[in-house]
Amino acid sequence: MKALFIIHCQDPIYGASRSVGNLIRNLDADVDIIFPVKIKNDGITAEQIAKYYGPQVKNVWFLPQPERLTVQVESIPIKKQIKSAIKEFLYILSKSKYESIYKRGNYDFIHLNSAVLFPMVDQRWPMFLHVREGFRKKLAKRDRCFAAKANEAHGVIYIDSSTKQQAPEIQAPSIVLINPFDQRAVKDVDYPKELERFSLTDNEVCYGIIGNVNRDKGVDTAIRAYQAADIPNSVFLVVGSLRKGMADPSFVDELQEIALRDQRIRLVGEIEDMEKLYRVLDYVVRCDPAVGLGRTVYEALYSGCGVILQNDGTLSQKLPNTTPEMQEKVFFYKFRDEESLVDAYRNTNGKRMTHLNCYSNVEQYVKTFQSFIQKNI
Repeated sequence: MKALFIIHCQDPIYGASRSVGNLIRNLDADVDIIFPVKIKNDGITAEQIAKYYGPQVKNVWFLPQPERLTVQVESIPIKKQIKSAIKEFLYILSKSKYESIYKRGNYDFIHLNSAVLFPMVDQRWPMFLHVREGFRKKLAKRDRCFAAKANEAHGVIYIDSSTKQQAPEIQAPSIVLINPFDQRAVKDVDYPKELERFSLTDNEVCYGIIGNVNRDKGVDTAIRAYQAADIPNSVFLVVGSLRKGMADPSFVDELQEIALRDQRIRLVGEIEDMEKLYRVLDYVVRCDPAVGLGRTVYEALYSGCGVILQNDGTLSQKLPNTTPEMQEKVFFYKFRDEESLVDAYRNTNGKRMTHLNCYSNVEQYVKTFQSFIQKNI
């Protein structure tokens, strides 16, 4: 097969990029990739492309892409609205270049790696839209344009059932496909070395939140609840880029002030070798603006960590693609309820995790993905 992947983020260490990288490296296909163009010269390198996406990648382009955020958030700051509009305008100017790539490539399928790329869906081409983002409301009340474009796709891939339930207007062929994870390397990590790297001791319970360091990711909520829970002999890691453009500078300043006052709170920045982080983490906390099963939930569980996860009733108490052992390590709290989150922290009882059993689902993921694609091209 010959495939084109349109990836909405150059940074290879964040969830969606890690997921599609795992897929591409194990896919039996020749692959081309289109990344979004960056103004600054700090984009992905040829070495990173080879490392994260593998030898299957034959051609790479950097072109403007749309970034329609309305599927994710209820209100968008004016600066982000302007930025989004500029990106979409530049994409429209570049459509002839895309058309040329599609025609010349003669691809068996074209994969759009995020819901924010939905304006690119074109029924003339074998396009598949990967919905990795949660919706805050029923889609019918949010962005009818999204549903209309998604229905032009040959197929829609959801990362969890709760996200699919929020989009009843989408009638295109679809599948719920939990992200691919291979966490078997975690148990081989040099544990004492990583404790030293993160300034931890062997008897400390380590909680952490992973992702974009922005207010809408609930980082401040996770920290407040952690402090209120007052878990003895514990620390809290904030993992994610602190660079301007990736994080909100004023918010980072606030977090740094908190960390100065409370030495249990530690801003560790970006981590490329995530298996080393998971080896020292005991619990991953999720405080996203929408309920869903993001990548770090399964990375944590497949690494032997526990997870503190919000639920509005749409998530099963037994998460799909998990073992009974993993299910015992999930601590739910009520969606947007900080007191319930405090209780979830306390319910962990400050128990350390052993990381003795680490898992992979990549082989089955790739088989299911390929079967869905072949059925709908």
